[in-house]
Amino acid sequence: MKKYAFPRSFMKGSLLVALLAGFTLLQAPALAETDQASSPWSDVAQNHWAAGALQELVERYKLQLGFPDGQFKGQSPLSRYEMAALLAKVLKTIESKQLELKTADLALIEELKALLLETSEAQNERLEMLEDRSDLLRSDLEEGLDKLEAALGIRPFGSLAVRYCGMTTRLGDPAQILGANFLGSTFQVRLGAGVQGKVPGGFDWQVRLLTNDNNSYNLSWYPFGGNHIPRAPITLDRFFIRYQPQDLNASNFQWALTAGKAPNLFAETELVFDEDISFSGLSQSLKWKNLAPFWKSLSLEGGEYALLVEETFITTALLGAKLSSEFQPAEAVHLKVGGSYLHYLGADQLAKYNFAQGYQGIFSSRNRGADKNNFESDFHLLNGFAKLELNFWENLPISLNAEYLRNLGSVDKNQGWWAGLQLGELKDPGSWQFKYAYRGLEQEANLSLMVEDTLAGTNVSGHMLDLGVRLAEKTSLNLTLHMRTPLNQPESDHLYILYTTLRQDF
Repeated sequence: MKKYAFPRSFMKGSLLVALLAGFTLLQAPALAETDQASSPWSDVAQNHWAAGALQELVERYKLQLGFPDGQFKGQSPLSRYEMAALLAKVLKTIESKQLELKTADLALIEELKALLLETSEAQNERLEMLEDRSDLLRSDLEEGLDKLEAALGIRPFGSLAVRYCGMTTRLGDPAQILGANFLGSTFQVRLGAGVQGKVPGGFDWQVRLLTNDNNSYNLSWYPFGGNHIPRAPITLDRFFIRYQPQDLNASNFQWALTAGKAPNLFAETELVFDEDISFSGLSQSLKWKNLAPFWKSLSLEGGEYALLVEETFITTALLGAKLSSEFQPAEAVHLKVGGSYLHYLGADQLAKYNFAQGYQGIFSSRNRGADKNNFESDFHLLNGFAKLELNFWENLPISLNAEYLRNLGSVDKNQGWWAGLQLGELKDPGSWQFKYAYRGLEQEANLSLMVEDTLAGTNVSGHMLDLGVRLAEKTSLNLTLHMRTPLNQPESDHLYILYTTLRQDF
């Protein structure tokens, strides 16, 4: 295709035509047009100072300025007729060149559009091919894992979490939060790895090891190890087997029996237990589904657990039961309400651990005890809870929750409360969530040992703010700020604890 390097050069050429035409008007007497450029005129010598210009007008711009007899007659005057003919020829030449340029430009634009469209379609096809290949590889991987699980009956799982804890009484002083201070600072790494599987006949099981070396004053981020309270660097944190009859669970009624150290049934918030605390024992659950169009389920769960085993004897045990219901009055509205009762047997055996662990300064305190070998109160905990989920907006689910706790084994200082809000949810990469909670525990409302992480023991109240971001499919980052003050000294300074947690599941 012929490509043009003008209009700029062409406009210069057009200007040259006009200038030469003006020059010719002063010196040439006549005008004649021919279709092709001819040899120089007989009366114009090759060495004439204007011969080159006349030759260029003929060859480049196709303007024949001579007379029919082959002479140029450069000294003859120019008549008005000759001037009109000359101007008409110049204007016609300019218009033809402009039309030629526009046609060429349009053709070039159309060609570029076609080339761009062809390239875009090729790139889209390649992208679709890569996406299909990625989906195929993911499908093959999932299929391979499913086949491995079916063949071996097991599936590995785990997580790696890194957490930094900074503490200060002055939130505006970064040096206290990030550096050593009178409370200290702690950097923690927790690795959990395990296997889980199913056995024909309705059985499933799980085993998990967890690193939980913890020397900090209140960080029960690590669960209790084995059948004893003192922590160890590596703990057999989960080991349970569960039986769920398949024929029975295919209906609207489900029943399950669990033996071993399984996830805690009773922790709706962290008012009763810190995150990930669990005990060895025997539990069962009964669940009725779809009782009414808006009544989704009714659940009854209960169990007995060994909290402390010394030599061959269970010296501290826990009996617990929980009743809850789930309702869905509208597609975007989900409500869960319920309550539980926890009865500690032999709680005094935990006293030496309760008083040996945890921060016991002005910001929080342990339960009352005369000689730190027993408690002044028993611990018979009754609590009620409610959680409302609103999903009116796809990318902004809202959750409201509340919980109340009362220790029936104490005559005073026996109440606890929790009210919280959550915006968003950690699902896909790039998703986020924000949590806020106001919570408090009077001194005898719960065992201080069980709520070290979130509340720093008992006799404490304050606020919690948490911001989480899903960095990748199984990677999350959380910033959590706890503000605590003792209930019996509300005028004292707050203790601020900032947790920065990076977690990778696998």
